[in-house]
Amino acid sequence: MRNWIIILLFIVIVAFAIHFISSCGSTGNISEEITTTLFITTTSSAASATTSTSMGSATTSTTTTTTTSTSTTIFKVPAWTGLGQGTDSAVLAMAADPQNNIYVGGAFGNLKNSNGNGVQGTSHIGKWIAVSSSWGGMGIGLNDTVAAIAVSPLGDYVYAAGGFTAAGIFGTPASDLKYIARWNIAAQTWEAMGKGMSGGVNALEVDSAGNVYAGGSFKYANNADGTSIEVNNIAKWNTALSTWEPMASGLSGPIRAVKVSSSGIYATGGPNFISKWNGSSWSTVGNGLNSSAFALAADPAGNIYVGGFFTTAYNPNGSPVQATRIAKWNVQSNSWEQFGYGLGNPVDFSAMVNAIALDKAGNPCAGGSFAGVPNHLARWNPDFGLWLPIVASGEVKATSPPIPSISALVIDSLDNIYIGGIFTSPGSNLARTQ
Repeated sequence: MRNWIIILLFIVIVAFAIHFISSCGSTGNISEEITTTLFITTTSSAASATTSTSMGSATTSTTTTTTTSTSTTIFKVPAWTGLGQGTDSAVLAMAADPQNNIYVGGAFGNLKNSNGNGVQGTSHIGKWIAVSSSWGGMGIGLNDTVAAIAVSPLGDYVYAAGGFTAAGIFGTPASDLKYIARWNIAAQTWEAMGKGMSGGVNALEVDSAGNVYAGGSFKYANNADGTSIEVNNIAKWNTALSTWEPMASGLSGPIRAVKVSSSGIYATGGPNFISKWNGSSWSTVGNGLNSSAFALAADPAGNIYVGGFFTTAYNPNGSPVQATRIAKWNVQSNSWEQFGYGLGNPVDFSAMVNAIALDKAGNPCAGGSFAGVPNHLARWNPDFGLWLPIVASGEVKATSPPIPSISALVIDSLDNIYIGGIFTSPGSNLARTQ
């Protein structure tokens, strides 16, 4: 009798252990499923079979279930590669032409091809040739930093602006390329735009008629006949007349971004950091932002995407909208919209969004110096309502300064993403998706 008791007790202990192990396994699977369903949608099908065994008057049944599942990945971090061997100093500006060639500007001395050789004529500006995956020069380059680049609608002119005053490394300031110039692709030469500006230019934008809008830290725009027009940090180059024109009395600056859209022309300046031009006057967008903005993008509907150092946007009635470093101005509702919790830590004074571009699906991609997850580069996923990383965790690196930064971002017509800034990985200050 005692032996039967011992055997029964053993069976109970084994049964309890099996139940405990099964419970732990189920919990682990649930946790894994919750984790993976953020990025994976799963469909399952099940088939079951039942077998019966008779022992006297007793019958026991065992059911075996076979489950198969298929998964569809709806988010993938792309692979990245450098553009040749990049450059040895900061990249500040990028723009794509209709043939998906990429123009790059910054503080660098030259650009290097895959063999490590520097390319002549790429002082502070150069062209990544899409068909050959190599760098091309632009005359003899420019003699100082390029902070902004824009391409004309037909791709026949490339506009550059920044801190330069002449073409070439040893160019003389007596030339008329003061802080802004135009590269004539057919003639393969730099051309003056009047006699330039009285101070540095940080932003460029071209409208469908080929007129150019320049923003920065300057008081006067200078025409070819020698007249100086007071413009206060923003001006319009009338391409048909080849003259500079004021935009009312201008804006308080510095202005770091200008965007032409179907709903108007926007600039990151003015008393509340963001302003709109309606053709005759400037007005604040909503009630503005609580700090500086550095980047602008627009969708076909005329909605505006703004990035910078701000943490709050204000609607026309004064109501605040949490907008850590990035926000959207909805022209239909005439109000600001937030993107999740924004990008970066709102109390991190090194965090900011420096560049924004829209992919083919219309989702904004943002680059900057923000840390966390995502890190420095992110794409908005409207299905999840989340910012998701475009680069693998820890892939954006720099040796000096210790905080890497993405300052320029462009997406070509094939949806390839190009980034520039200060980083050693991926690429040397320049990289693109493969």
